[in-house]
Amino acid sequence: MPDKLQECAFVERARRLYPWFPPGEIIGSEAPDCRIERLGIEVTQLFRPATKEGDFPPRQVEDFQRRIVRRASELSSIAGLSPVDVVVYFRDGEPLRDHNVIAASLVEFVKAHLVERCDTWSDGLPDGFSVVRVATPHANEIPRWRCWRAGHEVRLERAVLEDVIREKNRHVADYRTRVDRVWLLIVLTSWPVSSSSLIRRSRTYREDRKSS
Repeated sequence: MPDKLQECAFVERARRLYPWFPPGEIIGSEAPDCRIERLGIEVTQLFRPATKEGDFPPRQVEDFQRRIVRRASELSSIAGLSPVDVVVYFRDGEPLRDHNVIAASLVEFVKAHLVERCDTWSDGLPDGFSVVRVATPHANEIPRWRCWRAGHEVRLERAVLEDVIREKNRHVADYRTRVDRVWLLIVLTSWPVSSSSLIRRSRTYREDRKSS
C-alpha cells in the first residue's frame, strides 16, 4: 500500500476506535500527512531501534529477508522448478550478506527436497535459516514463497515516545501555516514484528478498570 494511502488508513482506523475524532473527509497531504478540514494529523509508524550499537534495525533486517525470499522465488521460476509453496524462518542474529547468494542456496535446498504434500525441516538448512517448510499447493492455490518472522514483543519505553514527540514538535509552527490545529498519531502494528511493542498501562487506567 502506498505510504499516503496507508497514512490515511491509520487515521481512519484511529477514528473508528476513538469517538472524539472529528467527522469529515480524510485527505492525504504533506506536512502534515493528513487533513480533516482545518485539522492536520501527522502520522508516524513506530519501529524498534537496533538493540545494541552496530546492529541493524529490525525493520531493515525484515526488508532484507523479504528481498531474499522474493529473489528465491524469481530464481526458482528461472530454473523451471515445479510450483511449490515455501515458508521460511530466518535465524536471529544472522549478519546481512549477499541476498543473491542466500536466495540461491534456498532454491537449491528446495529443489533437493520437493515433496508430495508438505514437510518441514529445521536441520541441515542453508546458512541463515532456522526453519523451511515446503508444500505442494492445492489446485485452487497460487504457490508463494514467504518469510514469516517469529519474535517477542518488547516493552515500549517512555523515552522512545518522548524522542518522537520532541522531533515532531520541531515542525508544528510550519504545519500551522497550513492548518489550525495539529495532532500527532503514533502507530504501532502487530505486523511487521519490527513495529510491535508492549505498552505499559498506567496505574490510573488499571484503577478505573477495577472500579467499573
